[in-house]
Amino acid sequence: MKSILATMAVLLAAGMAAQAEDVKPAEAGSTACVCIDWWTTKYLWAGNPNTLNRRDRVTMRFDLTKYLAKGRVSKAELCMAVDPFGIYDENTFVIEQLMRERLELKPTDTLSDDAEKRAEFVVTKDAKPPFTQRFDLTDCVNQMLYGGHTQLVLRLRDMTVEDRGNKKNKAEGLAVIADKLKLEIMP
Repeated sequence: MKSILATMAVLLAAGMAAQAEDVKPAEAGSTACVCIDWWTTKYLWAGNPNTLNRRDRVTMRFDLTKYLAKGRVSKAELCMAVDPFGIYDENTFVIEQLMRERLELKPTDTLSDDAEKRAEFVVTKDAKPPFTQRFDLTDCVNQMLYGGHTQLVLRLRDMTVEDRGNKKNKAEGLAVIADKLKLEIMP
């Protein structure tokens, strides 16, 4: 009986240790590629949030300092609650990782060319808002930690809007609900 209780205690402790931790962005904002300014409101915009051809992008920075000593994590997922607007058929979005470490975001990071694509997803006009998108970014996080970096910087782009422009002169894209944005990390 004691060995069963001891085994259960070990399993319970292991289960508790394996709880995911929510890491909120240290900074997150959006800005237009054509009018560099920085917005940190309830919604962060990717696409055209109005009738102008703005090509807004969302940039977010996550502080990984807590995980640096261990040098790796078991799992890391980006979770975004999103609300599509004005999508005519379907839009393709990409998540990019900015490869140079940034201790502070600047509006010009929206235009930075040191980015590598990490995920791609499609949102159709029939999508029922809001919904949550999840992306496995374990390799990205571990790559940064292995290199001794404490910051993970990501950028969300609406490739359909950026390629096609604003042909119908209407708002179109994706609103990211800022207070629901997080990186779920399993240490």
